[in-house]
Amino acid sequence: MQMYFNAEPPFETASDKKHEFPDAIALLALKAWAVSENKRTVVVSKDKGWHAFAQNLQHLHVVGDLAEALALFQPHTKVARLISLLQAEGMLEHDSHLFSSITNAIAIHTTEQTPEIEANAVFNYEYDDFQIVYLSHKFAKPEVGEKPRIRIVLIKDDLVVLSLSALVLTEVMATFSFSQYDSIDKDYVSLGGTIEERPVSYEADVLIHFRGDWKHLDQGLKPSKIEIVGTMQQIHFGDIGPDYSNDRDDDIQLAWEQEQEYQRRRDEDLERWR
Repeated sequence: MQMYFNAEPPFETASDKKHEFPDAIALLALKAWAVSENKRTVVVSKDKGWHAFAQNLQHLHVVGDLAEALALFQPHTKVARLISLLQAEGMLEHDSHLFSSITNAIAIHTTEQTPEIEANAVFNYEYDDFQIVYLSHKFAKPEVGEKPRIRIVLIKDDLVVLSLSALVLTEVMATFSFSQYDSIDKDYVSLGGTIEERPVSYEADVLIHFRGDWKHLDQGLKPSKIEIVGTMQQIHFGDIGPDYSNDRDDDIQLAWEQEQEYQRRRDEDLERWR
């Protein structure tokens, strides 16, 4: 009642303020409920007193029309501007800073993976010096020639997370060593090794985090974080076996050198007997 007689918001100083009394009381009751339930409540009204009353309140937010209120509960429509900019302004093309940042994130994520290695071999084998090299990636598109598909993952007051699906192309290399069990010596005998390389691709989701006032992200488009989700669980090298090609080359070279040495000595012996 003191607010009413002092003409404090939401009560007005106009002569017909008695007619607004029920609405003002309803607003005060709504505020009390919002505080008790600890819920931020949106109120639609063009009343200046209501706007002034809620200006410094944590639990009440007064807007002028219903469309503005609905937009608060449908923020996807505002992020659509960001998505269209990403697709239309070449932000996902090879020459952009964003594309370079995504490429670096995928490359690091790729090289840090430790998938399970499988192969077919007649002998026992072990592998080491395992490496994954990032080659390239391409984003998923609804149709050939269309823009990359971008999905909304999360929207908060100061954070937007968008997602793109990507096919990542890599080259995988591993050094294999082979052995055979010797039943007489009760031990494994080394049979040589091989270096194998295989092209491998995998699917990943690229999560782009934009932090700040996301309603104005179209002015900068600078991500705060890029996250890659998706790994190679298993890599199968197919049929493998010891590579003796270098050993055969060494044997041929050694035989040729021995033959040359033999010819030289024979020529020296013939020269002495003349």
